[in-house]
Order: sequence, then C-alpha cells, then structure tokens
Amino acid sequence: MSEIFTFKRFQKPVIVGDYVNIYKPKADTYNGIDTENFKNGTKYDIWTTNDFTPIYKDGVWHIIGITHPKPPLFISSFEYGQGVHEAEYQLFHCTAEAGSFKDVFYEDSFKDEPKILYPQERPGEFPEVWAPHVEKVGDEYYLIYSPKVMRYAKSKDLYNWEQGEILFECDTKMGRDPFLFTDDDGTKYMLFCEDNYVKYRKTTDLVNWSEEMILQTNPYNNGASESPYMMKRNGVYYLMWCLHDNTNGCYDNRTFVFAAENLGDFEGASPVTMLEGHAPEFLVDGDDTYILSVFYPNNGISAAKIEWV
Repeated sequence: MSEIFTFKRFQKPVIVGDYVNIYKPKADTYNGIDTENFKNGTKYDIWTTNDFTPIYKDGVWHIIGITHPKPPLFISSFEYGQGVHEAEYQLFHCTAEAGSFKDVFYEDSFKDEPKILYPQERPGEFPEVWAPHVEKVGDEYYLIYSPKVMRYAKSKDLYNWEQGEILFECDTKMGRDPFLFTDDDGTKYMLFCEDNYVKYRKTTDLVNWSEEMILQTNPYNNGASESPYMMKRNGVYYLMWCLHDNTNGCYDNRTFVFAAENLGDFEGASPVTMLEGHAPEFLVDGDDTYILSVFYPNNGISAAKIEWV
C-alpha cells in the first residue's frame, strides 16, 4: 500500500475583483521648504503618493501618507530621473465618513484634508517624513515615522498634530518604514526595513526597547524589502513586504506574503503567495478583508477585496 504524505498548509490571501481607486490627490499649494523644483506658496497640479497608514475613528476613515508634488523628471514608475522622491517632506490626509469600510469602497470616496507635518512643524528633525504608521496610545494617537530615527507626532483627533519624542535610532541611516504589531500577549514589535533586512525591536510600553533583531533577510539577489506589514490570523503570523531590486520600477508592485506559526520561522522561508500592490496595508472590517495599495494601479490609494483560500 502506498504511503500517504501530509503537509502543513497555510491559507493565503487572494485579491478578488479589480482595484478601486478610492483616493486621488487634488491640486494644492506646496507649503514646505524650498527645493530645487518646488517653492513654498506655489500651487502644483499633480501630487504623488507613497507609503501610508489607514485608521478609523468615530465614524470617519482616515488615510495618512507621504506626498509631494510630481517631480519634473518623474514620468512613471518605469520612466524617471534623479529626484523621484524630491520634497517627500509632508503627509497627505484624506477622510471618508462611514460606519463600515464597504460603504466607502467606491471610486474617489476619500477627500483631501489639509496636509500635515511640514518640516516647519518639526524643528530639529530630518525634513523627510517617511512611511507613517498610526497607533492609538491611551486617549492619543501616535504617528510613527522615519528615516533612521523612529519618532512620533501625537494627536487627539487625527487632524491636529504636535511634535512628539524619539522612540529609538536605527543602527544605520537606512532604517525606515516602521510598522507596529501587537501580539496576543501584549508585546509590541516595531518592524522596519534596514538594508536588505526586515528587522524589529520589542517593547511593552513604547519607552523601553530591545536591541535590533533580524526577522527576515531578503531572499532575492540585490533585493531590498520595503513597507513591512504583519497581521495574525487563526494563530498564524502573516508578513508582507514589497520588493525593490531595480527591475520593476520605483513603485514595485510585487508584494510577497509569508506565513509562519512562530516569528523565528520567517528567516529562510518561502512566500506563500505574491500579490500585486505597493506598500500594502491590510484592513479587516468585520468579516471583510481589503488590501490597500499606494500608486499601483493608480496614483493615490486603491483598495481591493481579499479572500483567504
């Protein structure tokens, strides 16, 4: 009689249907510091978007992320010159009123709010404000951002922000893209990217942090991981990040998904699937799961339904 082999199988997320472009940035006046191509007080018609964070508060969905006027040498993700990230010095903020995300899952449902955290509002910091992540802490919201120095701004209403404190400094200047994951036991893991690693530091209070530890080394030649995201579903950890290896544009749409029962199992693991999306965030609302992607397939933020198979 032939032997029967059994293997562990993790569920994987699958995009169902098309992406819907829920947010399109509108023309606006640039109020940041002068750069080579952008001047304070000047209106620019096209603004591009990058890493972002969604959050829900009191009947309003908020999305906050990197934005800047479109640089003159930036034609597309595959046609660009130097300065593609010029003036990534402030954040867009868009909102949509609804009790459920499915009620705002349609074209152009999110509207622009005033941009936040210009360099003038953050004296003594780097002008860049990269890859924000918003976390509720007590009765306040912390907006955590990079590069190199992981710090936060704080707000009670998500509209008005004030400068906060430094959480920790990364070991190299390329520390970026923070994401805070809270496990079932209350331990918080600050994931971030540094060189070709996804790293993390642990904390229980956002004050005392462990040393840097490697969660995963990028398995692809000349590859760098960007915009890590982690969630836990049915006891399984899911780690997602998008790849950057100079072969698929500056807003690479290859998001790899890894699954493991223990955090120590991500090193050397193979992905369970690949999704198309850049700097993705997963949003779980009741029984529904959505993937949100920036710039792909359109400038702004797009959303699609997810099913687990």
